[in-house]
Amino acid sequence: MPIHRRGTRRVPTPSSSYADQLPTQHDRSPCFSTRKRVADQAMPERDALSEETKVLINDLARSVVTNAMATANQSEPDPMLGEFSILASVLRSVVTRAGQAIPDCVAAALSGDDQLTVLREHALPLTRAAAEVVDANRQMGSIELAHDAQVMGSYHADLAILDTATSHLTILECRRGSVPFSSPKTNAALRTLRIASLTARRAFESNGYRVNSVSCGVFDRYGRAGYDAAMTLGPCEIDAAFDVPVRAVLDLFDQAIRAELCKHLLPVLRALLHVELCADRTATISSAAGNATAPSRKEHSPAEAQDRSHLSLNKIVGPAERRRQTATLTRRRNLDGNLH
Repeated sequence: MPIHRRGTRRVPTPSSSYADQLPTQHDRSPCFSTRKRVADQAMPERDALSEETKVLINDLARSVVTNAMATANQSEPDPMLGEFSILASVLRSVVTRAGQAIPDCVAAALSGDDQLTVLREHALPLTRAAAEVVDANRQMGSIELAHDAQVMGSYHADLAILDTATSHLTILECRRGSVPFSSPKTNAALRTLRIASLTARRAFESNGYRVNSVSCGVFDRYGRAGYDAAMTLGPCEIDAAFDVPVRAVLDLFDQAIRAELCKHLLPVLRALLHVELCADRTATISSAAGNATAPSRKEHSPAEAQDRSHLSLNKIVGPAERRRQTATLTRRRNLDGNLH
């Protein structure tokens, strides 16, 4: 699966391989109702993950903690915490950097499906016309707008996932979601997503991609952010949305972060407290880097190319669901053809 990374959120750079663009920057989240049991039963074991994915995630966790330690060592100590300041600084930095790495973990998980093309930090135009439509009418799935007229700015999508089987584009904003966000903040984020989605098809097609339908939403890693439920994929829904073990990769990342923290902070804790802490949890992280070869794109059949039906931007539609919709439509077309 091709994975393209467009630099960082603030300073986009040309695309390059996923492994070359790793950022130098607790336990499973709560799931409510009976969906937790279903999701847990369906989720593959960690041992089912490829070795390349494990190496990539372990390297990512190591880079997060290593850079957090470097930042903490350069910080001025807090007057109250004194020599304990490094602990607080490291933990704050790790939480921030780990949240920023969530899209990389999801992209690594999606590399297991060769029908998905994943773009990181892909710039999408925000136009005045799209903003007016979003502000005036929430039912806008049947509207498609130009991407190069009255451009007000751009939105860099955490993940833009194109399913080559159905030419369905999913624009996904990733949030750590360990605490609730305010309604104005969540509403503003969804508004921006919808504005970008109205011009996304034209923008992608201008870059040579085939896009038949567009959907957008938020991935709430720990399920507490408080976004509109219809626009949110929580930790219990993410695997089913893509038919890929995404959550297992994220859980592996969390485990690797904790192991790296133990390894780096153990000497500090020993010096400060003179006790053995975290010894039984210190883990060895593999240092080999894996670069997966991106498979070639698959051609579309004529039937697939004609399926450009409009979707509502008020409900996220994942690639797996869109594939099922397309398969149903194809069967109906074949049946109609046989009747005639």
